[in-house]
Amino acid sequence: MKDVILVTGGLGFIGKKLVQKLKDEYSDYKIVVLDQYIRDYDDYIRSDITDFGEIYTNVKRINGNIKYIIHAASEVGRINGEEHPWKMIDSAVKGTLNLINIALEYDAKLVYFSTSEVYGDIFDDKEVVEEDMLNVSPLTLNNVYAISKLFGESLVRHYVKNYGLKAVGIRPFMVYGPGVYSSKYKSALDIFAWKLLNEEEINVDENCVRSWCHINDFIDGILLIIKKHNFHNKEYTAYNVGNNKEYKTIEESAEFIRKELSKDTSLINIQRFNGKFKSQSKYFKIDKLESLGFVPKVTINDGIKEMIDWYKKVKDESLK
Repeated sequence: MKDVILVTGGLGFIGKKLVQKLKDEYSDYKIVVLDQYIRDYDDYIRSDITDFGEIYTNVKRINGNIKYIIHAASEVGRINGEEHPWKMIDSAVKGTLNLINIALEYDAKLVYFSTSEVYGDIFDDKEVVEEDMLNVSPLTLNNVYAISKLFGESLVRHYVKNYGLKAVGIRPFMVYGPGVYSSKYKSALDIFAWKLLNEEEINVDENCVRSWCHINDFIDGILLIIKKHNFHNKEYTAYNVGNNKEYKTIEESAEFIRKELSKDTSLINIQRFNGKFKSQSKYFKIDKLESLGFVPKVTINDGIKEMIDWYKKVKDESLK
């Protein structure tokens, strides 16, 4: 009977890439995917993480010993959270609590996906480090998505401290790459690339700064944490996971995409940042992750070019 790594949200943008990497590097484990899509293949569970009876019953059918639960299933995104707050809260709170209880029953190690959004207003004052979370409260956050993830992360911390849960937190920073179908709920890079490719105008906030992390580098960071983090530490720990080596303004990123697509400058509409639902700049440190050996490899320009090529293929397929 093989040991099992259970990946919730395994059919999402990050989940699919992570599952493939896990299959490559953990061939002695069975990798089981849990998500809500209708699929018919081995080692897949269709289940709603917010329904404890459903998820518990389905997990019990897994043939193997669950050693890791990588909890990447979630309602994602700022706008999504504002438009569908109940679904966002249920996903992040009820879903996480359900996975915590399953992890405790199996004595499995839990990897919880939070978000960089949980730092909220702290971004206005400094380059954030993980310990800055001690100064965060729901009153300092900018959106429902951040509030829901803070609550979920608080639950994980509580169960580590008081119930012996073996867990670690992941705070992703600006993950991008090929494979995301653009919509208003997705990242600025996806919106810019798809709209400009289709000759549509884009709105770009002025004086906003980000440092984007390519999906391949992000997955490498997650695997380092899984392999090297001390899950037996009785204190809850979280890691900033991102690439803080290439800060760019949103305007610079939009202009780079425009040039790569040879589109007219008139398609870019620069607008004043209004501060609603998001931080103006995101400066952060990744010292803890670097101490595990993390070195980002994909430059932002190379990553954007790869993403643009993917969108071109998507458009070509849609026209056939």
